[in-house]
Amino acid sequence: MRKAAFSLLPLLILVLSACAPEITNLQVVRATSGDVPQHQDPLRVISDIVVRQGGAGTPEVDIRPVWPKDGNFVPAGTLPNRVQIGTVNGHGLYRYSGEVAGLDYGAYDLRLSVDYREYLSVKTRTLDLRFFVEAPPECFSFDPGFQGFSLGPVRKSDGSMYSETVPLSGQYLNWPIDDWPDAAGRHRSVSFDISVQTFPSPPAEPYYWFIDFISPELSALEGWQQSRGLTFRVATRAGSVYAQPLIKIAGRDPLAPRDEATGKFLLYPLADGSLNWKVISWDGGPGLPEGARERVMIRIYGDARATAINNDVTVFLDGVCPVPPGIDPPGGEVVAPIPNPWH
Repeated sequence: MRKAAFSLLPLLILVLSACAPEITNLQVVRATSGDVPQHQDPLRVISDIVVRQGGAGTPEVDIRPVWPKDGNFVPAGTLPNRVQIGTVNGHGLYRYSGEVAGLDYGAYDLRLSVDYREYLSVKTRTLDLRFFVEAPPECFSFDPGFQGFSLGPVRKSDGSMYSETVPLSGQYLNWPIDDWPDAAGRHRSVSFDISVQTFPSPPAEPYYWFIDFISPELSALEGWQQSRGLTFRVATRAGSVYAQPLIKIAGRDPLAPRDEATGKFLLYPLADGSLNWKVISWDGGPGLPEGARERVMIRIYGDARATAINNDVTVFLDGVCPVPPGIDPPGGEVVAPIPNPWH
């Protein structure tokens, strides 16, 4: 009897699977054009589904940002539109579609759920898709390349130059994840490598070094001219490193965030031993001076005592955006600033 029961198992699985719909295609596009999704533009979700004996309910869409990894899916809409586009082994093949609200720049997971009947019960077939929403035009996403960014020299804590030989590189690591399945190599960041040859350590420098990511001239970029700050993302496994946003307004020295209580400059700690992207957001508010926004810099500070430990470690920069709009998570850990630890 035991042998007979086991011999029926493959047949039972075949019968049950014959009831379930099969999701053969799932994609997310810009609702207005069918192109790659863009920041805050409405999205269209499209899925091709083979409908079998169990039927198929209206597909439901749930979405979550890829970070944090344990985040919950949230209902985003349904695919109410249905058109038959063919048959598969005698079963109807239908294309379902529907619009969902636009999302902020970043990467997301989508889960499509389709209910069907299996005898007297209702079950669900699902399929997951990871997709990317492109940055708004005023942001520097570095997907087309360096977009005019450059690197300044390495400087010591007294401001004197230590090295001019650090190259700016383009990398396929992209915010907000480090394993983006981008076979076309479309998504990038910019970066530099810390090395003992080009960054100082004691006794040449007992305190810290710094180096600037420098934007191109901003005066012709309308999206930056009303900015009162910026957001950006940094990822690195280097220890004892910090980031500081600066904005150059015509006729003034570069401005950076300060602690109101102490007057010290604020820095944003980056190191936690991982390559997780950190989101830095500085809004200088209405008190930021008027005037043409000429340039922004992302200054990276490093403890000189850790230079040898950080040898050959890379610092990545991505998603440099003006405030407003600023692009906050979903998609990354927001870093709280601290007063400059060396002053």
